[in-house]
Amino acid sequence: MPVTQQDIDALKSAIARRQEAQITFSDGRHVTYRTVAELERALAFAERQVPGRVLRQTRVQGKKGW
Repeated sequence: MPVTQQDIDALKSAIARRQEAQITFSDGRHVTYRTVAELERALAFAERQVPGRVLRQTRVQGKKGW
């Protein structure tokens, strides 16, 4: 199942509504998400599946004192 930008947009839209959502993906599948946490996990997974997409990670290191 290749993930499309339309799939990612549908997930982001459902997260913005902050409610249960039934999403129809580009390949015809229907999935009902019950919580926003489920939607966020699905979005994170979908974003990792898009080829050529660069995910950045920033590390912060702190020290005690000045």
